[in-house]
Amino acid sequence: MNRLAPFFAVLALLCILSAGCASLNGTGQIYQPVAAPGRTIHDAARQLINDLADGRAVWILANGSWVPVKCTIENNLIKLHRQDNGQVIIGLYSYRLMDRKIVLTSSMASVLEIGDLVKLRFSSVMGEASKRVADSLHVIQQDLENYRAILQKELHELETQANGTVAAERMPMSEEQRKLIVQANALTEQKKFSQARDWYRQALALDRTAYPAGYYNLALIEAQINKPFAAILYMKQYLLLEPNAKDARSAQDKIYEWEAMLENVARQ
Repeated sequence: MNRLAPFFAVLALLCILSAGCASLNGTGQIYQPVAAPGRTIHDAARQLINDLADGRAVWILANGSWVPVKCTIENNLIKLHRQDNGQVIIGLYSYRLMDRKIVLTSSMASVLEIGDLVKLRFSSVMGEASKRVADSLHVIQQDLENYRAILQKELHELETQANGTVAAERMPMSEEQRKLIVQANALTEQKKFSQARDWYRQALALDRTAYPAGYYNLALIEAQINKPFAAILYMKQYLLLEPNAKDARSAQDKIYEWEAMLENVARQ
């Protein structure tokens, strides 16, 4: 028996070390979200609602308690509601995801953090639901950041094209462009803002300078659907083409208002 004592002692030590290694391997995991090719922002929104519909994720309250939540998305506003009574715990405009890190980590449970905005905890460690939520938020974030980059590029191109001579050289609208604008106006009146935006963009793609009011209308639409970053960039294009417009003062004031919204988000 005495001869076996050292063997059992070594075996016990190995078990302890093995258990410790297993524990270390099961904690501290980090998952970086990915955007699958071809997945749209609408796909991501639907998936996000589905994955946050059954209490697998919870929002941490100010008092430190975890409360089961479900998700709804309307007009680019992501709302997390209590599972029991439907009370809104937080409303998060999708543009607030821009330029923030989305990281999923795990120890005893998976925790998803969006910068300093939101912290969600999942019941399983690195489960598929938590990864899908991280991926969905990442898709929404990337879509908005890509859209901003497109608009910034378009503004730069128009600045180069304008160069103070656009008004004198402006061509009248083509019949195809007029058709698209009339349709876009009708969709706006019906409050079908996303469709109206697509029609206006198609019209402006035919001629960037023939209908400056299209940029003004796009700015108002983007503000209506809670995308102030896009509203600013469209209004700047309008003022670039119509610097002496009667509503130039109010247009610039709207830019100031939307910039304040973004600055407040940056400070939070």
